[in-house]
Amino acid sequence: KLAHEPITQLIVNAGGDLRMLDYSEQQVTLRPHHTKKAVELEMISPALATSANTYAKSEDNSFIISPETGGPLEDSRCISVHAQTCMQADALTKVCFLVKNRQVRDGILQRFGASASIH
Repeated sequence: KLAHEPITQLIVNAGGDLRMLDYSEQQVTLRPHHTKKAVELEMISPALATSANTYAKSEDNSFIISPETGGPLEDSRCISVHAQTCMQADALTKVCFLVKNRQVRDGILQRFGASASIH
């Protein structure tokens, strides 16, 4: 039903994933749990996803599993990815955690027209 309405601005915030209809000149503020310092990001694409292992209750309870060890990934970074869709952005945050080679990681992001920020 919304598709037939003259909507010019729409923002959906779903637990770390953000989608904006008109994202140009929009700023978002993140508050990563591992730091008290807020992070300001400019929206450069319609979707933004942020992932961090710091939301886990302990290092043994990581939300991201290492494919090398089969155990919890030990990584305290907070990673945000700008992409065209929330699904792409969210999936690419995990790629950024798991792919250690920067050139390979940047190539994957480029293939999806995405970019990443590490905080």
